[in-house]
Amino acid sequence: MMKLQMPDMAVAATQLGVAAAGAVLFLIMGMIVVAGVQRATRWPLATLSLGFRSLDSVLALQLAGLLGLDETQGLRRWGRLVAWFLGLAIAGAFLPAVVATPLLLFGLALVLAVVRRWTWDEEDRALGLAAHHKRAPGGEDFNNELVAALSCVFLFGALLVWRLAELGFFDLDPSAAQGGNILYVASEALEALPIIGNIEVFGYDNPSGVEVVQPTGGGAAFVFRLVLDVLVIGGLLKAAEIAGRIARKEDIRREEQALAVAGTEAEVNAALDAIVDLARRGNSRAARTLETLALPPLDGEAPRVGLRRAAADHLLALGEEGALLGPGALNTAMLAYDVLLTPQLLEQDPLEYHLCLAARSQALYTLSLRTGGADAAERLKTAADGLEKAARGLHALGHVRKADKAELLYWAAVTERAGMMRDTPDVDPRDLVHDVQAFIDRMTARTVSDPEIVAEARRLLSGIKVSLSAHGDGAVDVADLAAEPDRARSPMELLDHAAAVILAVGQSGSAQGFALLDAVAAQLKSILDSPAEAFPVAIRGTAAYRMAQVWRLRVHLIHDQTRPQAIQQALHWVAETKRIAGRDVPRVGSAVQEIEAQVLSIQAALTPAGPDQDRLIARSLETYRRVIHDPQLAGDALLEQARANMVIALIGAAAGGEPALAVSRLREAESLSGEMLNSSTTARDRAMEASILLNRSVARCSLAPLESTEHRRSLLRSAADDAEAAADLFAATGNLHGETLALKSFGSAHASLAEIEGRGPDAEFHARSALTALDRALTLLDPQRQQGLWFEAAFAAVAMMEHLGRVDQDRPMLERTVTRFDALIAASREGPMAFHMPFLEQRRSKILAALKDWKT
Repeated sequence: MMKLQMPDMAVAATQLGVAAAGAVLFLIMGMIVVAGVQRATRWPLATLSLGFRSLDSVLALQLAGLLGLDETQGLRRWGRLVAWFLGLAIAGAFLPAVVATPLLLFGLALVLAVVRRWTWDEEDRALGLAAHHKRAPGGEDFNNELVAALSCVFLFGALLVWRLAELGFFDLDPSAAQGGNILYVASEALEALPIIGNIEVFGYDNPSGVEVVQPTGGGAAFVFRLVLDVLVIGGLLKAAEIAGRIARKEDIRREEQALAVAGTEAEVNAALDAIVDLARRGNSRAARTLETLALPPLDGEAPRVGLRRAAADHLLALGEEGALLGPGALNTAMLAYDVLLTPQLLEQDPLEYHLCLAARSQALYTLSLRTGGADAAERLKTAADGLEKAARGLHALGHVRKADKAELLYWAAVTERAGMMRDTPDVDPRDLVHDVQAFIDRMTARTVSDPEIVAEARRLLSGIKVSLSAHGDGAVDVADLAAEPDRARSPMELLDHAAAVILAVGQSGSAQGFALLDAVAAQLKSILDSPAEAFPVAIRGTAAYRMAQVWRLRVHLIHDQTRPQAIQQALHWVAETKRIAGRDVPRVGSAVQEIEAQVLSIQAALTPAGPDQDRLIARSLETYRRVIHDPQLAGDALLEQARANMVIALIGAAAGGEPALAVSRLREAESLSGEMLNSSTTARDRAMEASILLNRSVARCSLAPLESTEHRRSLLRSAADDAEAAADLFAATGNLHGETLALKSFGSAHASLAEIEGRGPDAEFHARSALTALDRALTLLDPQRQQGLWFEAAFAAVAMMEHLGRVDQDRPMLERTVTRFDALIAASREGPMAFHMPFLEQRRSKILAALKDWKT
């Protein structure tokens, strides 16, 4: 029984010291040797490396080619391989030992050549190189050839040991079986295996009975073991690496081989579907395979037309889904269609030609929406022209459903172009409503129509109406949206519904709209909370953009303690939109910056004066300038909205700032508004024109106190004219919120003019005009949800009543003024307006004092 006994302390210390000294000595010598060897052998190693590379090339190219590995036909390749190996084995067995031994060694060299050619091929596959770009061109998989070659190691090895024994290098035990030489090779191969080769520590000894004859046989045995190590260890490690790549689907040779041998259309589709599924899950190798099929290199083998179009169609679908990020897939698909669209194809297969034309135009349409840019509208026009031509051709060929789909995309392209560039003289959005409705009527009048295309056309028609409403043609009623039955919507329907709700609530500002916004936000969040692969990037990015719009609208509509949280939510969804869509849908990523700039401007207005407010103002204006100069939005209608909102930001940034800086910002706002009003785009958009007029009116009212008296009168008169025109336009488009703001600005301009004039007919005219407008605005404002605006309008109205009462010495007017002051004080006693209480009570006291003086 083993006893637990402590060692002698002196002996233990000595052993520890010796071990540590040995380790330190090895470390020092190792550093010296490594550094010295690196310097001393730099040139020799470079020379040896060049020599090894040359030898490797000879093995992988010349010798492997000699074996037939360059043959593309499997029968010829295997015929040459078997002939060489079998011929060398027969020669090694029957020729004299002196002649047979070199032939058997050459056979092992050929085995090594197969291993190196296979290794080259696998390394190039791992890099994703196409067949014509490999070091040894060809798309064959040499796995089977490798197994056959490695089996020949035992064939040549066993014969070699036997023939070397005849030459005196080995000693064969006569008592051993006739298979002693093959047993020797197997045992040596076993010991060459990693880890398993350590079996000798258990006393394992080669059981073959073959003994090395020293000293002549030692070198031969060493070289033989070295060859086995290179072949067995190298082959096994590389095979394990390949197995891992295949398991991880980094290597899709099986799918590519299935496609290569597919004979029927069903087999081709099944093989393609497998590759597409891998590409959809982010497999870059599968994506490159599809791109190579759709757009083969000029010096490569071109697949048949049907397969090329199928690959291009899959790239188009993956690009639309967002499974392949960036515009690369769509661009590759377009180039593939361009190559296919030839006069010869039109003559030989008109159906294939028109399908390619429709798909190519669809890719261009999608790419234009994703990337935007100065030429986006022109690209949409090109896409629409192609879709129109494809639809007519498909109708003529009798493929009605395919023609309907192409025509639907045509109307979508025309609609997007009209919305993206509203200054399109050849497209009137109002006519689109009738044209798309006529398209729907034609489809539904048939005995059989495709319900999906009809539903998509109706969704498109609804979107056109919403877009027209956004630009001043009609209005979307919140009550109608709230009355819609609760039903499951497709992702695209949900995004359109969200756009309609955001527009309607923004136009009305009604309390009923908050419930709709909450419902829409919950539905959008269901998309965004789903796994990333559940919805295409374009849909998820647009959903995040709509969420940012929802919270931006809430920031505008709420004026209580929850407003800061709404600001943070809006900024959060701005960041999410950039993260999701910034790369694949750059237009959405650029558009959301306009929301970011506007929310930052509001946040700055709510921040106390100081460095934090200055920083937010600077960020807001910087973001606006980035949007305005963004090449993705060049010529886009969204740019006009960004410029309009920048005017508001400049007006807000001027409030409370240094006079010189305030004047500079207000003049920039006035100038920018004027430029926009002079553009043809604004002239066709009544809602936009009304907003710009209102903004310029506010800018002029704010600028007036900072200018000379005469210039002040001119600015205020112009501000009143702008506000009056804006109020009329807002009223015509059903935008009550905008009309309220315009009436307030109109009243403020006339109130300021009344103060400048003092007494007389002009002063009375301005005061009564202001009072009428302000009273009208007060009837439209909600004192609970719009406290700030309501208080400003109410105080301005009371001030005008006081002015008229004092100037005309109208006692009843002043008494009504006191009553209005009492109501204003009562409404402002609690909440954010409470800090005005001392000022209001002081003004009320002065009016009471005036009434008392008049009585006496």
